[in-house]
Amino acid sequence: MNDAKRNVGLDLLRIVSMTMIVGMHWFLGGGYLNDTNEFAFNWYSAWLFEAAFHVAVNCFVLISGFYYDKMTGSIKKALVICKQVWLYSLIIAFIVAMICGGLSKSEIIYALFPITTKRYWFINVYIGLLLLSPYINKIICNIDKEQHKRMIIIGLLLFSIPQTILISEEWTLDSTSGYGIIWFVVLYITASYIRKYGTGRLTRRWCIYTYFLCIMLIFASKVIISIVDDKVPFLVGYSNWFYRYNNIFVFVASVMIFVWFENLTFRSWKSERIITFAAGSVLPVFILHANHIIGNRRIVWDMILHTSYWRNSPWMVVVAIGESFGIVCMCIILDKVRKYMGDKLIVFVRK
Repeated sequence: MNDAKRNVGLDLLRIVSMTMIVGMHWFLGGGYLNDTNEFAFNWYSAWLFEAAFHVAVNCFVLISGFYYDKMTGSIKKALVICKQVWLYSLIIAFIVAMICGGLSKSEIIYALFPITTKRYWFINVYIGLLLLSPYINKIICNIDKEQHKRMIIIGLLLFSIPQTILISEEWTLDSTSGYGIIWFVVLYITASYIRKYGTGRLTRRWCIYTYFLCIMLIFASKVIISIVDDKVPFLVGYSNWFYRYNNIFVFVASVMIFVWFENLTFRSWKSERIITFAAGSVLPVFILHANHIIGNRRIVWDMILHTSYWRNSPWMVVVAIGESFGIVCMCIILDKVRKYMGDKLIVFVRK
């Protein structure tokens, strides 16, 4: 088993992955994926980076699986996440209501019950994974290397390979495109194998080569299907075929980038401290920027950033990455301020 101490490379991966997630939302919010003229320069750019960023969600789950032996107190952790979601939902609802003069009935309901109304799909599925993790861990700890390997292979044969080779997910055992608990369990088991047995002779160079190869294959599928779908009727509407979290190429790319960061080393202890400090507030970045009120009212993408303004600009990708990273940094700062003020309030009340 690898060293149990905290892996700063994976902390950095948390930050990078969240920047990727915000970036995907930036492309979607700006209309670059659905409204940009097909085959325009920024259409190619948006879909290429959409492919590159598609590993982000998988990487978050892989990180949890890597620390499988530390996934204790799952109910307590689930409650902490629920509290964060609920708190931020109420704060955002209050601020928007004060500035905009009120909320709709549905916005009030969603703000009061963000988990039960499934406003954050990732949070719901991740909580399910947390609750299942003690039982998954019992299996992981009581099987040998070959059994563990076979379990991963079976998971891929059932829940990844069919989703890759069959155009319609309705013909498969998991039609969620990787948005469900089944795929999260497969990723969790995969990362726990890496933690227990390592990656053998796999080098960081081969990881990055394989990652880029998979990304180019995913991107190429989008371009090719978009070109021929008017001539091949059954392909119409399936140009995003390979853009599924449980696609085998997305899976391989996710594992490769995960291993690359896992083996990353730092020369400066100051860098390690900054990364570790920031990584503790990565999940609230998702909770804040993906809030349903902010999303439905397009507060970030239209009112603040005006993302569609760059639709015909050659600087679109640079702006997308820069603004996405800026959102991540701002949300991390807000969460740190919230924690600081909360700690001060607790000390004041106890006095």
